[in-house]
Amino acid sequence: MSAPVYPYLRPPATCITFTPWQSFGADGVPVSLPATVAAWDYQTDLHLTRDVKVDAPALLQHAGLPPETELACVCEWTATASQLSGLLGHVDDLIAASTHTLTGRIAGTNLGGSLVLRTAVVVAVDSSDPQSFIASRAGEILLDDVMTTRLQGDDAMFPISVCDFTGAGIDPAARWYLQTPPDPDMPVMGGLRLYLNAADKELVNAAVRAAAPTPAQQRLLDEMRHDVTRQLVDLVLLRPDWLEALPHCVVEPDSFGASLAIALESLFPGEPHQTLAAQRAERPGEFAARLQGALRRATPDGAS
Repeated sequence: MSAPVYPYLRPPATCITFTPWQSFGADGVPVSLPATVAAWDYQTDLHLTRDVKVDAPALLQHAGLPPETELACVCEWTATASQLSGLLGHVDDLIAASTHTLTGRIAGTNLGGSLVLRTAVVVAVDSSDPQSFIASRAGEILLDDVMTTRLQGDDAMFPISVCDFTGAGIDPAARWYLQTPPDPDMPVMGGLRLYLNAADKELVNAAVRAAAPTPAQQRLLDEMRHDVTRQLVDLVLLRPDWLEALPHCVVEPDSFGASLAIALESLFPGEPHQTLAAQRAERPGEFAARLQGALRRATPDGAS
């Protein structure tokens, strides 16, 4: 991808120093945010901070901006798995001091996949005397920094929420509920979400400890993952229209259909989808046993 071309002067990167991102652990001690957060789980909020050091005179001079220009620093986050984004934090009046601290918190239930953090120094207000080739409108970016970190703890690879099943109209005795997109062409994260029953403390606690569960919690999590996978397999194999659309979805790697195709291939390597669908329809008991065996083999200890 080619670099963006801006219609106004931009200062050199030496005018701003973005210190590395840090995250606060349970003990409140900040540590450097790694490229991969191996022990993260969906109930873990990320509390992040970094400093921004500004050489304001040099920045304004190189950008051709008058001394009274108002600048701000903003940080936006984007989660690739949930396709959610938001504002992590901002600093107003960037010229007032040479060092500023950005800090903010992102709810773990909004995260998954990779987290992209973009910090930008921007013009804060519209100029009263705009000039050609000079940044003059609020929001125009003078300098920015992008950092990506991978969140590995999201085993389900789609968003998970804790929900009041009674209030949501879901059977209150159910432990989980899988919401799926209405169309296989949709982005995999466009409508796929797993809801956990808030009243089921055993399950919620197991999900919270997903990075380091007890043996009993691991069995419960495996049971949930196996059931979710079974639902997804049935969803595609029992819908002729979805089965027909699957080959076309593969060319769109972020589509729900592409994810279903990958799941089928990992469970039943090399088997045509139509063959699997026929077995599911004609010999459901035999197919259920095959799926059970495939899922058990995919579990690290080989047990459900």
